Amino acid sequence: MGDDANVAASASEGADGSRFTLVAATVAEQAEPYLQRLEEQGLTLAPRFCARLHELVRELKSGRADLVLVLAGPAFPRPSDVHALCRRAGSDAPIVFVGAVAPDAIGALRDGGLEVVGPGDHGGLALAVARGLHVPYAAPGAATTPSDTCDAPTPPPTPALQPAAAPLPGQQELLDRLATTLAEGETRSALAVLEIAPGFTEAAAGAVSRALRDPQEGRTRIELAARLPGSRLAALLTLDDPAAGVLTAMQIQQELTGRMIATGMRAGGHLLSVGIAPPRLDTTDTADDWLGRALQACDIAMGSTHGYAVLGTASLGSLHAAEIPALMQRALAEDGLRLVYQPIVSLRGDAGENYEVLVRLPHPAGDDLLPADFLGPAEAVGLMPEVDRWVIRHAVGDLAKLRAGSHRARFFVRVSGQSLLDEEVLITICDTLRDQQAKGAWLVFQLRHTDLRFHRDAAEKLVEGLRRINCRIALDRYGDEPDEEELLRAFRFDFVKLSPRLTRNAGSDAELLRQLKATVAALRATGTKSVVTGVEDAESLVFLWSAGIDHVQGFFLHEPTPTTAYPG
Repeated sequence: MGDDANVAASASEGADGSRFTLVAATVAEQAEPYLQRLEEQGLTLAPRFCARLHELVRELKSGRADLVLVLAGPAFPRPSDVHALCRRAGSDAPIVFVGAVAPDAIGALRDGGLEVVGPGDHGGLALAVARGLHVPYAAPGAATTPSDTCDAPTPPPTPALQPAAAPLPGQQELLDRLATTLAEGETRSALAVLEIAPGFTEAAAGAVSRALRDPQEGRTRIELAARLPGSRLAALLTLDDPAAGVLTAMQIQQELTGRMIATGMRAGGHLLSVGIAPPRLDTTDTADDWLGRALQACDIAMGSTHGYAVLGTASLGSLHAAEIPALMQRALAEDGLRLVYQPIVSLRGDAGENYEVLVRLPHPAGDDLLPADFLGPAEAVGLMPEVDRWVIRHAVGDLAKLRAGSHRARFFVRVSGQSLLDEEVLITICDTLRDQQAKGAWLVFQLRHTDLRFHRDAAEKLVEGLRRINCRIALDRYGDEPDEEELLRAFRFDFVKLSPRLTRNAGSDAELLRQLKATVAALRATGTKSVVTGVEDAESLVFLWSAGIDHVQGFFLHEPTPTTAYPG
């Protein structure tokens, strides 16, 4: 939180004539829409803006701040920073944080006295502000009485759940739509199953129904929603980036939970659990199979600390998805995971050897489970930092042995979004390099765009630490998001793995090939090397070479194996 952060200070007149000061820690332009929506919902605010951090400190020390509002963003203060700043300044004002927060962090924030509201949830924000200021609040248009307060057991619903929603179709119509989607081979589809806490089903159904009628801007669209038996709903989604499935599940869980909390009702545990499963586009998959996998994902979500889970496209055979977290924990405890390596081959004659490190989970029946099978459930129960640390320790050990044999090898290692928030990961890397007498320059740590966007501050801290020990950094799936050029400038990646969207059909599409060449040239101008994955035929190598691609990876060249032997 730098001294050039803008801070908005606002005053509100309470129902009893008392004066309230709202300090919004953000840039002024970002605060104005929220202040306007608060005013529309009956909380009139007269904003005045402070341009420097020291002015915020002065406001807090004056004792006039009755509530602090924090709006999330890459340039804005983190909730923990503002919390510490308030307490150091002697202010005990309640704090409301607006933004997407990892579900496992929400409990800690609330325990520290912070209210957490989902982005865009203006009804929930108005309720949180009123609750923090201890003023009566009812949504515009709702009947009120002198006894209606924000602490009442059943305050009136907010506009977020009005007007009444259109009825949703049933399970059979959903299955018919799933069968059609499978027949069309739609690769961007995913099915979400939502388990609703008792008493909230109608609120959640209304929110989903309105999302169908009035879709918001974003990269996730609801194509069809349906009721399932019991207190469950299903939603057929279109994801522009299938790798963003976990982020999508998290956002759905937070957004709908925020809307349900805005009704004033509360319940123990998760108000909403979300499980997501993509289709398996082969001749054996049916609509019932697809729905069954989404139901399994929802079962995992219900038992997790996060409230969401995402499965992959592979078949789990006789193993139920709900068994995977326990299987993962046992494998970690018994050192039972397995590493395999896939070559990343240079098209420009580089002499060094590059391999991506991939992890496998042994199946009780003897077959290995692929990452698409188990990484979603592992992330749902918070196991990914432990998995990443296990992979790092064993991969660096294998790399040190390989380097001792005069191989000029470099390993690409993935880092999950959860590990960005885990300070132990960087410590594990440093300790392992020292113990194995290995060098940071031998490693490339691979980060996803969605994780960088969602955990920007933590990612910058980790990347800074990795650079200090000479590690390389790679960006995964470049070419799908609108703000990627800004990420390239901010993080200075050494390698970029291009999205399949840029390379699929580029050999037969002149315009797509032109775009690919322009992208590769722009990367090369910054000293960044390009990598294309999923290469399955010799013809692809020809046009990729002509486009200037630096490295390629895929089953045509070599499948993942337990050894790093590559005949070249």
